[in-house]
Amino acid sequence: MDRVVDRWSVEIAKFESKTKETWEWKAGIKVDVQVDAQDDACKWVKATILSIEDVEEQGRTVPTALVGMRIYCETGQRHDERGPYEGWSDRFDERIPVYSPRLCKFLTQTTKTRADEEELDETLDEVLTPAEGHSRVWAVPRSRKCASSEYMRQLGHFCHRGGLDLILSIIAGGEATDKPYGYNLCVMAILISLISLPAQIYHKAVMAEYGPKLVEAAKRGLLSAPDKALRDVRREHIEAIVKAIELLSRRILESAEREKDAEILKLEVARLCLNSSFMERRI
Repeated sequence: MDRVVDRWSVEIAKFESKTKETWEWKAGIKVDVQVDAQDDACKWVKATILSIEDVEEQGRTVPTALVGMRIYCETGQRHDERGPYEGWSDRFDERIPVYSPRLCKFLTQTTKTRADEEELDETLDEVLTPAEGHSRVWAVPRSRKCASSEYMRQLGHFCHRGGLDLILSIIAGGEATDKPYGYNLCVMAILISLISLPAQIYHKAVMAEYGPKLVEAAKRGLLSAPDKALRDVRREHIEAIVKAIELLSRRILESAEREKDAEILKLEVARLCLNSSFMERRI
């Protein structure tokens, strides 16, 4: 995407001085190669290249990889047709262009500590003004996260029209059941994942208001789900809820408190599943 950059900006460097090694590595990527991949929640995970194909896009041929957000190893606790693995199931596989910055050399991103993670720049939160007809700023462009004006506009429109409030009311007021077409943990996983994906884009005041409510509602809905509601839920649905809670918590809790809450939640989820009478759903 074309954009204007000041000639003295640190975003400009001598030709190939920052990219040559990376592009040479990407040119040699093959099937079954292990990589670090950035998932749709902007989190780096260990991944495997499952296949590569050329995709025609706007008159160009773009080599695109099918990326499995998992690595195959003998110690893996889960299995598929390729063997034992650690990570996410094929439900989370994603097609990513080979030359996308979302693919990096194996263990170059996933081994970084929390102290190495880039802190969210909230400078713009203080200076942006609401869009015409809006009572507040809902979304803020973030450097190296998302700067799409169209995405900001659509997200702001969604929130302004009550989308955020509607989903919060459903998650907070819904009781998971096992009835066909009723509100269940699968529906909850979809809704909380949808609302948590832009967690880094929401204005800090929006996160301060809605974040704790969403986290509390999701925890309560998951941990208070009756045994019968666990009958048809898949492990991926429970993992998606936990992942969404962690994503939202990054904006509203300090690191130490967030890590403590995450460990407690995992233990509570494990107890919930172990106490279920449906043995095949236990984790």
